Amino acid sequence: MVFKEQGRAKEALEAFSEALKLDGRSRLAINNYRDLIIHSPSLWKVQKTDFGSFAYPQMWQIVNQDGRIVLISDDRRFQIEIEFEVLSEPIGQYLARQADSSLGLISEEYTKIAGFDRAYVRVWKDREIHKVQFFLFVRGKVVLILAYPSESSLKPVIDGIISTIEIK
Repeated sequence: MVFKEQGRAKEALEAFSEALKLDGRSRLAINNYRDLIIHSPSLWKVQKTDFGSFAYPQMWQIVNQDGRIVLISDDRRFQIEIEFEVLSEPIGQYLARQADSSLGLISEEYTKIAGFDRAYVRVWKDREIHKVQFFLFVRGKVVLILAYPSESSLKPVIDGIISTIEIK
């Protein structure tokens, strides 16, 4: 815990790994290990694509599915879908084409996200599940991120992924 509090993520990860070797069922060690990784994008795995790269928590599963990358949390509670596309039309037209009338739109707005020329966020309700969708525009490309269920515990992962995106 001392390493974690001092911002020494790699040493903290090693300490938690050693604790798990001694007692692999310790809920405290498991939860601290997961929390450290979730809140430390510098410890994440890097996924390269034709458009660039991004990082994700090392214990999450990654699946390529129908042209998009799907990240699934280790406890299978959360899913994040990521797609990279070339933007071939004005942003307004592109966003209009992306609307899904089968879902209930709760809110939508332009926002500012560091590293992107423009960003747009939509929040949907699909039956009882809230989903958050990001459209991140940079240099004629768009990164689409759909994350669900939208809960506060998923926010550090979404923020971490967005902060690690690099576009070629």
